[in-house]
Amino acid sequence: MGCSRVVFYAITEERTIIIVIGLFLVGINVGFIIKMKRLMIFCFTLLQFNSVVFSANLDLKSFEPKSYYEILSHNEGKEFTLMFWSITCRPCIKELDLISRTKMYENQKFVFVSTDYDQEHEHISKVIKLFMLEEQEHWVIQTGKFEEVISEVDKNWYGEVPRNYFFDEDHNRTRLRTIK
Repeated sequence: MGCSRVVFYAITEERTIIIVIGLFLVGINVGFIIKMKRLMIFCFTLLQFNSVVFSANLDLKSFEPKSYYEILSHNEGKEFTLMFWSITCRPCIKELDLISRTKMYENQKFVFVSTDYDQEHEHISKVIKLFMLEEQEHWVIQTGKFEEVISEVDKNWYGEVPRNYFFDEDHNRTRLRTIK
């Protein structure tokens, strides 16, 4: 009579997912084979989901001096919301989640600017994909240019996020209050 312990390791680019299953069996039987088959299908599905959500980086534009005016020019005559956010900002993540789940924002144009600097492209891309916002326009502030670009956007802004502005067709700007 034997006793077996089965341990599976599923390794992804981002982190190691460890699936440990301790099966103490007396011999190998048909039930064991069926459980193993189901477990392997589950592991494969988990890895597939992980690779879809956390696949290659998005093409993020570099937000530097004059980018604010480029965004305004590109969206001339259109309503849009300019949203400054960070991957480490909990209220920002709440707002991204709300935007991705709420139907009333479905046809709204958003321009997202991450304040996390250009070294964080991979993490920024993952958050954008997680909330399925790839179709919107995305920028990331260039390292070393933060103070310069935020003063270009708003002289009364010191860099706290989230920071959101709504622009009507005539580009009249309204600062939006954020979720706490």
